[in-house]
Amino acid sequence: VTLKTFECTLDSPIDATVCNSSFFLYAMSGPLLATTVSHNLGRTALQKNLPPRMSKRLALALIAYSLLGTFAFALVRPMDRRYLVPTLLSSLITILPASKDFLWALRGPSSRLRTIDVLVADLRDDLTNGVKATARSMLHFNNASNAGYLAAAFFVFAALLLKLADIISMFASHGLQTPDIAFAIASEVTTYAKLTLFSAVVFTLKDAADEKRMKGMVFIQMNLVSSFIFGVISAYRMEKGQLLLPVGAALSSLFTGINGLRSVVLKKND
Repeated sequence: VTLKTFECTLDSPIDATVCNSSFFLYAMSGPLLATTVSHNLGRTALQKNLPPRMSKRLALALIAYSLLGTFAFALVRPMDRRYLVPTLLSSLITILPASKDFLWALRGPSSRLRTIDVLVADLRDDLTNGVKATARSMLHFNNASNAGYLAAAFFVFAALLLKLADIISMFASHGLQTPDIAFAIASEVTTYAKLTLFSAVVFTLKDAADEKRMKGMVFIQMNLVSSFIFGVISAYRMEKGQLLLPVGAALSSLFTGINGLRSVVLKKND
C-alpha cells in the first residue's frame, strides 16, 4: 500500500495501519500545540502573569512555526495541499496574535510606544541575552523535577537537529525534482516547525520549574499538552519499528503528565 500522507509519500510499501491510526494524531499534534500556545499567550498578555522573556520565547517560536507551516504549504502542488490544511490553518490563525504578543513582551512592563530603531535594538539585545540565558538554563538543575525537564528538552532539541539534517539531506540529494519529493520535504518541514515550537515549550517548562511557577494554569496546560504530544510521538515511532525514540518520548510523556496532574492537585489545595 502506498499512501499519500506526510511521511507516507514515497514509492516504498508502507503499512496502512501506521498511516491511519497514530499518524493522524501525530499530524494533528502540531496544530494542537500551536493553538494551545497561542491561547495561553493571549491570556497571559491580558493578565500579565507570564515573564516577558518566556512570552518572547514562545511568541518567536510560534511565529517560526507559522512561517514554516505556510512555506511547507506553498512547496506542494495544489492537489496535495489538502494534507497540509490543518498546519496552514493553525499557522494563519496564530501568526498575527503571536506577533502582537511578541511586541507586547518586547515592551516589557512599560506601556509606552517606542520608535522602530529602539525596538530593533531591544530585539537584538533580547535575542543575544535570550540565547545566553537558554544556554545557562540547559546546564543548570537543582532537583529531580528540573533534571526531568532538562532531559525532555534535550530530547526534543536532538529530534529538532536530526529533523533539520534530514531536510538538508533530502533537498541536497533530490532537490524538488518531482511533486512527491517536494511533498516529502514539505512534510518534514511541518514536523520541524512543530519541533521548533515544542522545544520552546519544554524549555519554558524547565524555566518555570527553576522558578517554582508550576502551579500556574499556563504551565499546567503546557505540561498536559506536552504529555499528549510526547505520547503521540512514542506511539507513532513505535509503530514504525523504532525503539530508543519511543522509550524516551514515553518517559517524557509520563513525566510531564504526572507533573501537570500534580500541579492541578496542588492548585486546588491552595
